[in-house]
Amino acid sequence: MTVPNPIKAKRKTAFHVDSVSSAKASAATADLGYDGLELAIEPLQDAEQVAAVFAKIPTEHPPIVAIAATYQPTDRDRDPNLDAAAPAIIATLCAAAKLGATCLNLTLPPIQSADAPHGFPSYQSAINFLHQLFGVTRFEAERSGVALAIEVASGGCFLSPVEMRDLVDTANTWAVGVCLDTKRVATIAQPDDWIRTLTHRLHAVRITCDSDDIQLFQETGATLIETGFDRTICIRSNAVCAPSVKRRDQTS
Repeated sequence: MTVPNPIKAKRKTAFHVDSVSSAKASAATADLGYDGLELAIEPLQDAEQVAAVFAKIPTEHPPIVAIAATYQPTDRDRDPNLDAAAPAIIATLCAAAKLGATCLNLTLPPIQSADAPHGFPSYQSAINFLHQLFGVTRFEAERSGVALAIEVASGGCFLSPVEMRDLVDTANTWAVGVCLDTKRVATIAQPDDWIRTLTHRLHAVRITCDSDDIQLFQETGATLIETGFDRTICIRSNAVCAPSVKRRDQTS
């Protein structure tokens, strides 16, 4: 369900939706205090398919602040293939810019397993892939004004904030960074640690607001305010209502 914007501070906020034409998408921006939407799109495979995905978006829609996408290798590739991935991701950056988005929150494939046969054959191959991906996409990200933010953690990949900090710093550009999904990260570590380690390398933080995660939601929101995070906060909600997020030193 759609909930009023719970971030009671001056930050750019986006409500996460799977369809830009849904009623809750319009309500989120028109009535509930969000700056726009984080729109989840179909998995990316190649540049031609990306064009078809964005062609489905209605001409008239609420503001789109961020795009959430997953790169998914084709059955033919099985392993992530940079030659196939880079054109698809670059095409998505261009399409996102035309919609007015400022961030592409990208999930990469998992480490291969019995449950996930299409993915990286090893952790090291995932690290190498990301390093190369930053190198070939950074210029389009800079030109388009849409930051490429890799979602963490993801299927056994990118499990350390220090590791991600070093990978981003090696790229040496404002246009690549990290999207922190706090519900994912909370299964392996404290989101606060990631936020404080990555600092300006965070382009987006996604926090889930539902009855099972109110404490995590409030603590994460307070840390973002405390650390001066001034980029996009994406809200995913299954709740009927949401708690407010304030500074830690504020009283109710």
